[in-house]
Amino acid sequence: MEHGNLHSLIPLSGFKAILGFDDREDVLSRYCLITATYTIEEYCKRRLLRKKRFEFLPFYGDYIFSLRDYPVRDILAVYQTHALEEAIIVEPDLYHTIPDCGEIENIPFCLSVSPALRLVRELSGLKVHYRAGYAPGKVPPDLASACLELADWNMNRYRGRRIGMTGNIREKKTTEATAALPASSPPVFPATDSVAPHPRLPSSLHPQGETPRARHLFAQGRQQQLPVK
Repeated sequence: MEHGNLHSLIPLSGFKAILGFDDREDVLSRYCLITATYTIEEYCKRRLLRKKRFEFLPFYGDYIFSLRDYPVRDILAVYQTHALEEAIIVEPDLYHTIPDCGEIENIPFCLSVSPALRLVRELSGLKVHYRAGYAPGKVPPDLASACLELADWNMNRYRGRRIGMTGNIREKKTTEATAALPASSPPVFPATDSVAPHPRLPSSLHPQGETPRARHLFAQGRQQQLPVK
């Protein structure tokens, strides 16, 4: 699938090439890229990819309106909205963007309108039809990197690796295995515990590679057999 048809901050081909995924995981890769992009957009509270959009701006007497999405590429149309009448298109000479479209990328844009609009009675607001967002392949590196890392995290989670939860799962499995043992079973000694060799036992006779319980019993047996000086 081409990047232009995928709502993602990074192309699918680049995502697969960087992380080493093959074509068999295209469905999961596309899903993780799309969800990662929407998550970042929700966090930023704006749409990041270039698309056409409508936005309603309520009128309270000010002549400068903040646009939700940026960078703004161009203003397609501006309409006056009234409570009891149909929307009326506003002439392009009566408005402009701050800053101008295409000059600055990473700051919010505003729509400045002429004070002549105040003469219109019962003006409730403006409806703006504009194109904004980043073009495919021109997304800022920090946004592209965030999308890559979040999509990779989701990939590993869906594939069963459960990043961040490995230790909890291992501890839970150990606890469940211990609880499942019958009451008559011998105690379970952790593999990490160690028993020091008996001081009367030569180091050459101390068993290596056995369980702590076996080493302890072996040391006691050798102690009883050694002559006391």
